[in-house]
Amino acid sequence: MRDDDWEELLVGSQQVTAQQISDFDHHRRQLRDTLTLYSRPVATLQAFFMGMVYVTYHTTRYILYHKMFLFLILPAYIAWLVMSTVPGPSTDLVEELEFWVQYVVWWVGLGVLSSVGLGSGLQSGVLFLFPHIFKTCLAAQTCQTLDFDSAGDMWFRQSPSLFQCPPENPASPHTPVTFAGMWRKIVLACFLQSAGTAIGEIPPYWMTRAARLAALEAGGSDASQMPEELEARSQYTLINQAKEAMEWFLEQYGFWGVLVLASYPNIAFDLCGICCGHFLMPFWTFFLATFLGKAVVRNSYQSVVYVMLCRYHLAH
Repeated sequence: MRDDDWEELLVGSQQVTAQQISDFDHHRRQLRDTLTLYSRPVATLQAFFMGMVYVTYHTTRYILYHKMFLFLILPAYIAWLVMSTVPGPSTDLVEELEFWVQYVVWWVGLGVLSSVGLGSGLQSGVLFLFPHIFKTCLAAQTCQTLDFDSAGDMWFRQSPSLFQCPPENPASPHTPVTFAGMWRKIVLACFLQSAGTAIGEIPPYWMTRAARLAALEAGGSDASQMPEELEARSQYTLINQAKEAMEWFLEQYGFWGVLVLASYPNIAFDLCGICCGHFLMPFWTFFLATFLGKAVVRNSYQSVVYVMLCRYHLAH
């Protein structure tokens, strides 16, 4: 057989192989589309639990063998266990440390729960943060001082002196109630809750990024296809135009685009994370921009507005 014949046969086999791969990808996509809880509940739940077991196993293995866990977290936990068990001068320090760990976990966890559900998460701002701010401002207006306990406003740590007016002590005058003082009283909880919302934006970004990398590695037709959440068309032209504008804005401006979109109350920010994952934006670029936008920029003016609204409501 001549060299030209071998070359023609090789090209033909490559074309057939490429076509077979394309057909296989299309078939797999059709199977994924039919795998829903309503149409195939058993297969869907089986795939879900298998995926959860796989992720849990590999995540646990990664954490246990990570250097930070072995040389920082594990020794710190053992030291805390010893110090909390054996009474001594470090008892007060351990109790203070436990309180602040609980405080951070409480507010950051509420923030994560509010944004991790792709727009359907727990409304922790309405249910927990806003009542906390209102109770803090109400206690300040009632006691005419800021020297009261408000940090212990957590489900698992309710102190008897929470939001209670401190006793009168002529030797040490109370801290007067000022706008800046009230803002400082609530800004840490607002910051931690906002930081939690930034952390809650990681899952949609991470899943979309992983799907895009898997598609690129497989070399199928899905590699350049937009995610279903962005590809779906609405009956309202304005929504479709907003999606297209967001995709263009993020692709053009990257870090600064994410920062702008995260700096105001954006109910469609989950789509921003999906879009960034599809464009394979580096993780730290996405997370740093999201964190600065939500926890620094947006929290700075939102916390001021919260205090203004509470003061206005209490004055009337």
